[in-house]
Amino acid sequence: MALRDVPDAAPLPLAGRARHLDGMRGVAIVLVVGQHWIGEHYGFWRGAGAGVEVFFVLSGFMVTSWLMRSTFGYRAFLRRRVLRLVPSLLVMIAGGLLLAAVLPWSWVPERIALRSATIAVSELTSLVSAGGIDMRPFGITWSLSIEWYFYLLWPVVALTWRRRGTDPARCARYTLVAALLLYAVSLTFSASWYHFGPVSRFGLLLLGASVAYRVAAIRAGNGAFRWTPPGWTAGLAVVAIVAWKLAGPDQDSLWYRFVGTPLTVTATLAVVVVGMTQPDAVAIRALSSRLLVGLGAVSYSLFLWHTIPWTLLTPRSTGLTYEQLLPIWAGATVLLTAGAYLLVERPTQRWGRRDPRPWREVLVGVRFAARHPRRGLPLLFTPPASPAVPAGPR
Repeated sequence: MALRDVPDAAPLPLAGRARHLDGMRGVAIVLVVGQHWIGEHYGFWRGAGAGVEVFFVLSGFMVTSWLMRSTFGYRAFLRRRVLRLVPSLLVMIAGGLLLAAVLPWSWVPERIALRSATIAVSELTSLVSAGGIDMRPFGITWSLSIEWYFYLLWPVVALTWRRRGTDPARCARYTLVAALLLYAVSLTFSASWYHFGPVSRFGLLLLGASVAYRVAAIRAGNGAFRWTPPGWTAGLAVVAIVAWKLAGPDQDSLWYRFVGTPLTVTATLAVVVVGMTQPDAVAIRALSSRLLVGLGAVSYSLFLWHTIPWTLLTPRSTGLTYEQLLPIWAGATVLLTAGAYLLVERPTQRWGRRDPRPWREVLVGVRFAARHPRRGLPLLFTPPASPAVPAGPR
């Protein structure tokens, strides 16, 4: 079944937000948080890649879709990316440094925290982490630095193709070949460089971009999916990703690069395609639920902040057991994430759209939520209705 054969195909991210993709980001952030809070201590939830690789594939798809459709140039694209990502990152780094300095139970020396902050601001975390250097408490920013390399390089190609009117089907083929070549080259790397380095991750981003071009070709009547997976495969894909995260090996295993990555990427692309062609599929409706969409909306802030309590407060530094620390990490992360999203991330999204009074909107929303929590709280964490490009792992 081809996309052009589906009369009521869902609007693509080319035309705005797709709720099932936000929901998929919600699943991904849960997997990432679980790996750090649970997988590092217990013998499960340690499957490498699942979570962050979902973010990379979705980011490549969404960014490329936006570049094809928008009228912005390279500088405008980067300016919007800076407004979208940098304020939240700087606030997280400043907050992490402050907490590392004032918390008497902090397990991270101030010298290491300051060095890590400098590297994180410079967007060099990926290369430094691949080299095995301690990046506490900002090691989570390695994936964000790869996103920035992609933002700097990929729009040059995508915007050139757009300006020249290159056939999207040809762009899809070129991008797919480049992605597979990068993946093949990365298989020769060490475990650390495969996981943290930009080569394999660029391959994932380009795979998402290839599907975006393929979709554009189909919309233009220049091609079709030779085979569209049935709706139930989206549910199976999500189950496969979760199963790998729960039972799969860590990043040092060869199973990760030869099985885990292909499994996660294929499953993510299946969800994207099914969501576009069969929006009424059970799994797509589940991914479009308010809970998962809300988690996807706050995934960037949650991604940035969830490791701060976890790295600063450890059983050894506090004298508490792991089970006693879990609710402390969770409570602190909820508060930090909510504050960062409502007071930093969401207002700066409006700055990118030149909203003259972003803070007033947030304060009005908070006041309404305080008076009517059942109606107001879900609205606070509902993604903006206008088109947006998701932040990276994010």
